[in-house]
Amino acid sequence: MKIDRYLFFATLAIMIGIALSWQVHTGFLVAGIMALMAGLVIKSPDRFPVYVALLLFCLVIGCIYSASHLEKTDPESHQETLLIRVEEQKGQRYIARILESQSGTLMKKKIWVSSRHAMDIGKRYRVTVEFDSFNGQRIPNGFNENTFYLSHQVYYKAHITGAVQEIAAVDAYGRLLLFREQLLEKNDALYKDKAQSFVRAIIFGDKSLLDQELSGAFQALGLSHLLAVSGLHAGIIAAIIYRLCMSGGFYLRNFAVIAVLVLYAFLAGFSPSVNRAVLMFILAVIGKCTLRYLDPYTIIATSALCQILINPFVIFSVGFQLSYTTLLSIIAISEKITIHTENLPKWKEYVLIGIRTSAAATFGSAPIVLYYFNKLPFIGILMNLIYIPMFSVLTFIAIAGLPLAWFEISQAKPLYDFASYCFNKILQTTEKLADLAGIINLSISSPAVWELMLYYVLLYLVVCRKKPDRKLLLSVLIVLLISIPLQKKWEFTVLDVGQGDALYINTRNEKIIVIDGGPWGREVESFLNSNGINRPDIYLLSHPHHDHSNGLLWLMERKPPKVLMVPKGCTEPAQEQLVEMALAKNVRVIELYAGKKFSLDQTSFTVLSPEKGRYYRNVNNQSLVLLVSYRNQQILLTGDAEKDVLERLQIKVPIDLLKAPHHGSNTGASTLFFSRHQIKKAVIPVGERNRYGHPGEAFMGKMEKHNINVERTDHSGSVSYIIDRNGAWKVKKIIE
Repeated sequence: MKIDRYLFFATLAIMIGIALSWQVHTGFLVAGIMALMAGLVIKSPDRFPVYVALLLFCLVIGCIYSASHLEKTDPESHQETLLIRVEEQKGQRYIARILESQSGTLMKKKIWVSSRHAMDIGKRYRVTVEFDSFNGQRIPNGFNENTFYLSHQVYYKAHITGAVQEIAAVDAYGRLLLFREQLLEKNDALYKDKAQSFVRAIIFGDKSLLDQELSGAFQALGLSHLLAVSGLHAGIIAAIIYRLCMSGGFYLRNFAVIAVLVLYAFLAGFSPSVNRAVLMFILAVIGKCTLRYLDPYTIIATSALCQILINPFVIFSVGFQLSYTTLLSIIAISEKITIHTENLPKWKEYVLIGIRTSAAATFGSAPIVLYYFNKLPFIGILMNLIYIPMFSVLTFIAIAGLPLAWFEISQAKPLYDFASYCFNKILQTTEKLADLAGIINLSISSPAVWELMLYYVLLYLVVCRKKPDRKLLLSVLIVLLISIPLQKKWEFTVLDVGQGDALYINTRNEKIIVIDGGPWGREVESFLNSNGINRPDIYLLSHPHHDHSNGLLWLMERKPPKVLMVPKGCTEPAQEQLVEMALAKNVRVIELYAGKKFSLDQTSFTVLSPEKGRYYRNVNNQSLVLLVSYRNQQILLTGDAEKDVLERLQIKVPIDLLKAPHHGSNTGASTLFFSRHQIKKAVIPVGERNRYGHPGEAFMGKMEKHNINVERTDHSGSVSYIIDRNGAWKVKKIIE
């Protein structure tokens, strides 16, 4: 029977409309719809105009619906008195629901608040807050605080500025929240060591206490989906309730299952993946009650649409994207690839079906996994065959333990001591397997929009068509091979790492130089992963102050380079520690001083300071000052050098780009330096609202006086300067 899946395509169009109204990079979403549209043209050319009209209409609806929410999500910075109910706590940061607002204009959505006053989950408080705004993306392919919180229905950010007044009465939902918190605490008491945070993650969806190494191990093995509350959990709960209600009728059994699943969805924080499972179960029950066959794609689309109606920005949730993409892939690929199980033993049949399901999930969700995590752990196809059955048992034990935890049945404690021991042994084995897999599990660059489109088109041609068009496949592969050289470019990027320096140079043939790593290093590591960089060619430390060196210490541990370069003569502990780490990892160490030169892939570096044998009391003046030259373009990197050093520099060529010394501090506002050299552009790496007052007024005055075009990372986020084949500059900013 031919089924028209209008609702499925309409939901996709609404999602694209929401994404377009938000103006974020939605490559995988656009790629998916383009691939589906290509499939429609081939499969149903007679109905294609109907689909196009429907998609355009729904796309407009998605834009309007999203825009109506966006208008209310960014209140101007002001103070307001709110009545809130606390729902989550992480230290002195709380997620609360706005119940009343003084102005009456705020939506009754969640708010992120920081407070010096302790507040309890489930209770209501009257507070005075000052609104702030979430940070957007500030590093290419980096974390976007704004979309992350909006996807979790947290629309506002604020700081409590006055007294906190507790409202004595606790409402019904507050009691449920209090029940959830007490259940979490009692459940934690059943387990020991890593098993405690592990069970909290797989049962309640709370990963805040999960060990970073353990989380990384699951990701490396392609098993990270097991740490999310999903359809597996819903299926186990449904099976338990069905078994307990065997004597009841059809309606009683299904009503009981739905009631328990809704309660469990609440305990799991209404995560998108568990919401999908619960909604799909309810829709399937409705189909059985009405004795009508419901197309699986229509059920999936309906469940997604229900979540979108509640919160349109749920489409930015990684859990939402992976949950639906994985399920769709399993259904679509399973429909096209049939397994003939005649005369096969049952265990072989289960293994073959498991391999097909695991492979479908892996290949279908690969672009999203690659986009967010820069990994393609195809080893997960095999690991899932082992871990999914094992995790079904573990999850069953953990879920069955919830009533025991709540009623504190002491007789069950030895049983859960044994379960805790087993969990910890399994987790230790998982970490060891991840270490072995890490040898071949390399970072891969985040795909571009056209690459995502190409992937889905290829997947459709290979899997979903009975006879793949070889000429079309060959054409697509030729386009891919031709486009690879065209992507090569020379790039200098100043990363926005707050109050610190982290510079990145990618030469024409992709030789990588990282100059300083900022105060933390995590952002730089994420940036390198997103560019598929596993081992940079050079790490260069300008000088060993924490806002430059700490990040390199972090990176040296995780991504050791081929060469480390440091300023000669500096005996600061941070530099010595970095050198020791480099030598321990067989990294070549080179000390630089004025007069030294080196080149890498047609890019030359000339060291202008510090002078050999010269001692500087001020560590800032120990900074490496380098002139970087490529295709007659000159970039001057100054570290944190101050006037004494700047005024001794003798540069005989125009400076196309100056990396401002010391974050634009007035210590670099040298009249002699700026009058002696012709500087065209400057970039200032500086933290937003930093406590030092950088950049200084005197320094900015020099910029204005000499007509130097200035970019600042606190205003523009990360700034990239790209030199094309003709030697022309292209400036690319994260925040326009």
